[in-house]
Amino acid sequence: MAQSTRKVINAGSKSLRTEVPAAFPVRIRQYRFRDAREFGDASFHDNGEDSYFLIRLKMGMDPDLVLFVLVHEWAHCVGWSSVRQDYIEDHDPEWGVAYARCWKAVSGCP
Repeated sequence: MAQSTRKVINAGSKSLRTEVPAAFPVRIRQYRFRDAREFGDASFHDNGEDSYFLIRLKMGMDPDLVLFVLVHEWAHCVGWSSVRQDYIEDHDPEWGVAYARCWKAVSGCP
């Protein structure tokens, strides 16, 4: 039986927070994107008092797709945490390593 989207987000984020923490807290929100082709995004926010990453996931996605997008966006947060702030590239080698670590965390593979 397929899990609900909320359960997938909760279970996935719990594993990711434990196994592959980012340098700052990660907040996850479901969002209605204007572009139907967009599934999610990640961004860094710093208002001087509170620094965090925000992952937005498209509302209404199949729970299996939600997990793929969550892992992809979490890898951005982890990858950005390990590089200089003035050099951030979306899908560089740092991101690839973070992506593999994220999949390992949610899949339970040793």
